[in-house]
Amino acid sequence: MDNKFESPRASVPPDWTEQKDLEWYRHQFESVATDPYVESLERVWHQRRELEDSLTEWIGLFLAEEEFDPAPVTECLGAAAKAELLLTILRSQSKEADRVARFEKELTRVKTAFEVCDRVVSRYLLQRKKVWLFELGTVIEDLTRSTWLLKDSVRNNYNYQPRQRAEEPGLI
Repeated sequence: MDNKFESPRASVPPDWTEQKDLEWYRHQFESVATDPYVESLERVWHQRRELEDSLTEWIGLFLAEEEFDPAPVTECLGAAAKAELLLTILRSQSKEADRVARFEKELTRVKTAFEVCDRVVSRYLLQRKKVWLFELGTVIEDLTRSTWLLKDSVRNNYNYQPRQRAEEPGLI
């Protein structure tokens, strides 16, 4: 399955077979599904949604004001735009280079996970079962890992406070 959409992390060994692929998937995900492709795609969707929701949640926590909930507006952004917005917010709130650097590393992992997910799922839509379960499983693992590492990075490195509402001139 040599293809420009293939993830470097999801490189399939040259001697990989459909049987090895199915056994790997069933073992890795403790799957007993009758159609592991349907199950794996549902898992991809769920993990991607969870990662995007995490980005939206963190943006909301950092930008929330008494009378403003950014979540509905944030939903208009794509995954990469949410990641960039969160990075911009955290850069503006922290002048500590080591904290920002760690977060940038995790955010790069998040963006890469989204990009690989897009490539593998696009290939699946075009080629169906020519995409290995190993590739879909690797996407699931990358999305899950990115979600946890992002949450860990933000929780351990930032104290988020609701933004103070700016005083409007002339309303004292």
